[in-house]
Amino acid sequence: MVQAGFGAGQIVLVPSSIFLIESFVWKGTILILGFFLIVIVCPILAIFLKLEPSELGLTALGYENTFDEKPKVIDQQPIN
Repeated sequence: MVQAGFGAGQIVLVPSSIFLIESFVWKGTILILGFFLIVIVCPILAIFLKLEPSELGLTALGYENTFDEKPKVIDQQPIN
């Protein structure tokens, strides 16, 4: 899915950048693309990207809920 997004982004971004450069010169194009990045792309990323599975109500694979249990202490011997 991610790799398809790279290709789709290039199909859209490259021709639109060329059109903007021809219409508004490169400085205007940079401002327009920067505005697009800040106003459109960043909020979308903030909505969909999460750091922890628990933020989405999910648990990680192999995770066992051990919050109800007391921490287990392993008897450790000092190394001589």
